[in-house]
Amino acid sequence: MLPHTGGIGEHAMAAARRLSRWTWHTIALAAALIAFAPLPALAQETSTGAKQRITYLTGTEEVALGQPRVQIQLRQGERILSAEAPFNPLDLEGDNRRQTSLTAYLDTGASGCVLSAAAADRFGVQREPEAAFHEVGLHGATLVDVAKPLDILMQVSSSKPRKGEDARDLFAPVLKAARFQISREKPDPLLQLAGGEMNIVGMPVIRSLLVEIDPAPLRGLRGETALLNDGPRMVLHDKGSRMSNVDFTISLEPIDFSRRKHPDNNGPLPSLATNPVVPAVQSSAGSASFTCDWLLDTGAAASIISTRHATALGLLNADGTPARPPDFTLPLGGVGGGGTVRSAPGYVIDGLRIKARNDRLLELRRVHIIVRDISTTLDDGRTITLDGVLGMNLLLPSASGVTDGVPDKLSDGPFDRIWIDGGRNTLGLTLKAAR
Repeated sequence: MLPHTGGIGEHAMAAARRLSRWTWHTIALAAALIAFAPLPALAQETSTGAKQRITYLTGTEEVALGQPRVQIQLRQGERILSAEAPFNPLDLEGDNRRQTSLTAYLDTGASGCVLSAAAADRFGVQREPEAAFHEVGLHGATLVDVAKPLDILMQVSSSKPRKGEDARDLFAPVLKAARFQISREKPDPLLQLAGGEMNIVGMPVIRSLLVEIDPAPLRGLRGETALLNDGPRMVLHDKGSRMSNVDFTISLEPIDFSRRKHPDNNGPLPSLATNPVVPAVQSSAGSASFTCDWLLDTGAAASIISTRHATALGLLNADGTPARPPDFTLPLGGVGGGGTVRSAPGYVIDGLRIKARNDRLLELRRVHIIVRDISTTLDDGRTITLDGVLGMNLLLPSASGVTDGVPDKLSDGPFDRIWIDGGRNTLGLTLKAAR
């Protein structure tokens, strides 16, 4: 499985509700966002030849303000599992009604589906006796439990309710006989206190959907609402649907990062699928450039490059020491690593150029990235390190300066829609109307 980020600050511990990240996803611990005027995202298009056109975009910051989230139900046979609502010290009304669904992050960087230990226990999810699986995460291999098969149903907001029905109550089956990974670790204490559960719906589900992400709910947020938001609006279409009003269509390559043959795996494997990679992305800093594949990670609020990548761009020396002081830092953590939180250096590089279909190029300028090696050993024995993780700070509204407690910039982001077609391995982007 592969990062997610959100924020906690000394003035807004409640921000933890919107954080969580499992393997290969990151958690950026942010502070309370206060009122700042959002920076406009600007687009400019030029031609580099008879055919090829480049669109230049600005207006992305360090950390996305929210992450894609969905409501799911778990079905065992004909029975929908239910549970008492988790204790939440931030819920002043004390609403502990019984739940028949739970919130999960929709995560293209996750090769499986994950339940926190707390969520699995609340809903009575049964584990396979003696089963164990090694998932590779931000801090290395993590041992997880494997659940007995369950059907996953997801709230489908694109469905038109029949008379007398509420669209919010409509759940459709998206994956039958799914085996969740169940975390054995407790989240960071601050996250746990804020009631945060790290539940993730990954590529075994996404590969059968067309996902439409609308950033509008994240725009114009101020103060506490910037941290306590419910993320972007999510519309889920079946795989027979098509993207609409798309300015850029980007082909994705499915890559298998899972360790199915780890020598210490035991029992049935969890549900696993390949992850989408954006091929041949070119980064630049001054006169240096580097071309590599980037994991498309809707669970990552920040974007990441490897130390090899950073060295090629002149950000690090050959011995791994900084060639210049970092432009910012972000605390990172994940389920893997026992809740460990470590700071990573961040830099603003000149540009990131992505190839789209129909001889189009998309170049994001002044791109905020953090440097961190995320490595795994594949089943064929090769050890690989992800050279690039394309996080949601480049696609959704984002902020900078959050680590210092007072963000100095907010951006509404460059896109009106982000489309992920899991069945056709494509990413679609629609520019903001006022560009």
